[in-house]
Amino acid sequence: MTLNEGYAIINEVVREFVQSIDEEYDCRMGADFGACLNENVVEWSLLYVEKAGEAFYKNFVSRFPKANGFGLFTLSVLHEVGHFETEWEMEDDTGIRNQANMTNEEYFELFNERIATDWAGYWIEDNFEQACALDDKFQETLNKFYAAVLD
Repeated sequence: MTLNEGYAIINEVVREFVQSIDEEYDCRMGADFGACLNENVVEWSLLYVEKAGEAFYKNFVSRFPKANGFGLFTLSVLHEVGHFETEWEMEDDTGIRNQANMTNEEYFELFNERIATDWAGYWIEDNFEQACALDDKFQETLNKFYAAVLD
């Protein structure tokens, strides 16, 4: 498996999920996780900023304990889908969001970030068996990718 083949497989697995929420959603690999609202595209990444990733996970699980044990990839994808699912509620926070000295905790408390995580956490709680299966599928796909390309 080449890197590009692996990326395509991961992208297809993510696409299958995001389109199960809304057929108009799509996805692509990006430098970081993100929600491109004007394109209906979830960006996923295999790279994590360690402290930010840990802080996101800790924040998510503290608010939604049922998410404990889920992969960071899964929680991140769900959070980004949460931005689409709560877009109608969002506030313009660009002035606050772009502050250079903002801590991870302050960032997670921004209204738009909070409601996206709320959507993701409630989705896990309301669809726990499906969420576990999704997490297993993402982890299996990522593990196969890593095993193939790091061999």
